[in-house]
Amino acid sequence: MVPHFWEAFTNRANAYASEKEYDRAIEDYTQVIRLEPSNANAFSSRCWVRALAGQSRTAVSDCDEALRLHPDDSSTLDSRGLAQLKMKKFKLAIRDYDAVLKGSPRTATSLYGRSLAERAIGELAEASADQVAAIQIDSGVVR
Repeated sequence: MVPHFWEAFTNRANAYASEKEYDRAIEDYTQVIRLEPSNANAFSSRCWVRALAGQSRTAVSDCDEALRLHPDDSSTLDSRGLAQLKMKKFKLAIRDYDAVLKGSPRTATSLYGRSLAERAIGELAEASADQVAAIQIDSGVVR
C-alpha cells in the first residue's frame, strides 16, 4: 500500500479538532484538500469543524462539496444540519436531520439537532419526543 501524504494532515487535524483547536484543524483539512481535491471526508470534516467554530456559511459550502463527491453521506448531512441550525435556517436543518434519520434512526446528534430546530419553529411536541429519544440513545448528547 502506497502511503498518502495527506493522511498525516488528516490525523493531525483530527487531533486538533478533538482539542477544540478549530483554526489549526481547518488549516490541516485545507492541506488535505489541496493534496487530494476529491477527498470527500476532508470536506466533510472541515465542514463539521467550521460549524463548531461558528463559520457556518463556509461549513455549508464544504458539506455541499462533500455531498457532491459522496452523495447522501449521513455524517456530512448531520454536519450540514448543525451549520444550518447555527444560521437559524431551521427548516433546512430539519431536512438534513430527516435525511440522516431516514437511514439511521438512532443517530442521537441528529435527533437532538432536529429537536432544537423543531423547538425554534414551534413544533414543541416533536421537539420533546426527539430530545427524549436522543438522550435515551446517548445521555451525553446534551452538552
